[in-house]
Amino acid sequence: MNRARKEAMGTDQDTAVHLKVVLAILSPATAIAVGTQFQAWLVKHGTG
Repeated sequence: MNRARKEAMGTDQDTAVHLKVVLAILSPATAIAVGTQFQAWLVKHGTG
């Protein structure tokens, strides 16, 4: 039982980390910043 609880806690921690990463990626401000950087990179390399 302790082992199962330990594994569940580990899974919860991993899930929390994944949620933080996903939220950072999906954050509108982050998305706009990344999109702007990517667009600038494309223009700079002549493909945008």
